[in-house]
Amino acid sequence: SIQEQNQKLIELTEAHRKRKTQLEAQEQALDSTKEEMSEIMNKMEEEQQRIRDKESQVQREMSSLTKQAESLVVREESLNQREKALNSQGDQLSKAAEKLSKE
Repeated sequence: SIQEQNQKLIELTEAHRKRKTQLEAQEQALDSTKEEMSEIMNKMEEEQQRIRDKESQVQREMSSLTKQAESLVVREESLNQREKALNSQGDQLSKAAEKLSKE
């Protein structure tokens, strides 16, 4: 009958409305989750950039320290050579003084 068909139509419409409301709620939840994920990804990218910046800074500092260490080694070698030369000159002077005192 028409009344039964109307009742069925009303039930179907109500079921459709409920389903639509559920889907909209799911869609909203998904959108919210996507937004949260996007924020998390942005924070991760910012943190990765900070880490890369720190690594670059550490590499520059290591390079600087390595150059300073190499410079110190060169200066130490130079001082060692000067010390040897002075010792050699001192030995020669001692020998010459000894020779003079014997004469």
